[in-house]
Amino acid sequence: MAARADDAAHRTAYLRHLATDGGHPRIAALFTTPGPAAPRDPFEDVLTRALAGVLD
Repeated sequence: MAARADDAAHRTAYLRHLATDGGHPRIAALFTTPGPAAPRDPFEDVLTRALAGVLD
């Protein structure tokens, strides 16, 4: 279970890096726009909303 938590933390840190580097405003918007619920791991919420945006 620790490996999974470490992977989730790594993915979240990478997405936060992308969101703050200024080159990916849509990823930044996913972090600032509230989702339907506050998940424990923001990666899952960001990924879900990103995929939903692709499929719309």
